[in-house]
Amino acid sequence: MVSKSPHVRLHGKQPWPAISKPKMPKPVVRKPTMRKAAVAEGMAPKARRPFALFVLENSAVPKGSAKADFLKEMKRLGRKWGALPQADKDKYKLRCKQEFTEQRDALKIHGLQIRRPLDLERARPSQPSQPSESCTMDSDCAVKEGDVAWKFGNVTVQGRQAPLGEGSYGNVVRGMTPNGRPCAVKIFKCSRTLQSLKQEVLVLNLIKDKIAEQDRHLFPALLATDSKRNPFPFMVLEYGGTSLLQVIQVDGPLSSHSVSVLSLQLQAALQALHAISVLHLDVKPGNILWIKETLQMKLTDFGMMAELFGVAACELRFSEYVSAPYRPPELWNACTVELSKHLRPSVDIWACGCVLFESFVGYPLMKPIPPAQSCRDTMQLWCQSWGQLQAAKGPKLGGRAQRVQARLLRAGLLRQNFGLLFGQGSSGSSFGPTVRSSPKQVEPEKKK
Repeated sequence: MVSKSPHVRLHGKQPWPAISKPKMPKPVVRKPTMRKAAVAEGMAPKARRPFALFVLENSAVPKGSAKADFLKEMKRLGRKWGALPQADKDKYKLRCKQEFTEQRDALKIHGLQIRRPLDLERARPSQPSQPSESCTMDSDCAVKEGDVAWKFGNVTVQGRQAPLGEGSYGNVVRGMTPNGRPCAVKIFKCSRTLQSLKQEVLVLNLIKDKIAEQDRHLFPALLATDSKRNPFPFMVLEYGGTSLLQVIQVDGPLSSHSVSVLSLQLQAALQALHAISVLHLDVKPGNILWIKETLQMKLTDFGMMAELFGVAACELRFSEYVSAPYRPPELWNACTVELSKHLRPSVDIWACGCVLFESFVGYPLMKPIPPAQSCRDTMQLWCQSWGQLQAAKGPKLGGRAQRVQARLLRAGLLRQNFGLLFGQGSSGSSFGPTVRSSPKQVEPEKKK
């Protein structure tokens, strides 16, 4: 006799039948990217794919309709897109390429990382698509150069322009005030760079309040700032020309007269800063604006500034100060405590001399000497050979040390022509590389 399962469950005697429920995957929540934030803020235009442009023009379903109506319409448009002639498809592909180009140009202005330019022809190399005659650069489907403009407060920045400067903080682009006055807009990548923005605003306000009026023209005036703008904080500065680094790279070394004028202005700018107890700590050609037509200089970028005689080891914001080609010997391999002790006016004075040398010669004083590939090796060679280099009639040097001696001779010519006192101590009033009688040895970088 076959036993059957009871129709009534006995309490505590029979378990409930196991019911296996499929586990639903957790929804993936994607964080908004900087690209989406830029488009949402209106700082970069939208960029759509060819089929999205086709749907936007040919969809007959009004906004707010039912989901089933949208699905039915998308199937109809998909069939229509498949039967569309290639010449008409090329029209939408050309518009797509132009929209992505405009968006990438806008993102590059704001200092965002961009991928390689869009290449729609690579997908079909054997049959390159040609735009139809009905869609040319003069038609409505083209985006003309100069039509895109971005607003930073009341300052207008035109698209499709090369940045005036680039750095880890972001980019500097040229803008125009409402009265037609050119200016420089410094755009910071994200909120992590707000500390540098606040430091620069602090120094520029100190310059405005404490530096004598006859010396204020050596620094760019602060016109506007917005540290709370999302996602790109910015500051608007007086336009002071292109960087000295770009001038040297394009036109070569400056003339003797230009270097003499630059020397006087750069020395006056550093003396004015030191007088109000401010150290620049990043003097280099990339942070000096230069107008070659009028021989006017402006010292900018105070993101690394520090107060004179008031920098404690715990208050240091960076592990290294001054870019490598312009860094004095005492800052190499210095620990945090030693670094705070060495941040003195002599750091800016050394960098000033290195900048003038590069302006006169065309390459940095501590440029790597082959086979070395870093400025650290050149500084180490400088310190090791200093005893022989310092002798007026020392023995002839060979190899790489002779290259260093040749640079010192050119520095001596620079001092002779422009009155720069190379070789004197940092406690004096001289300007130029402050070389000690026995500079601290620079240890080679340890391999990790």
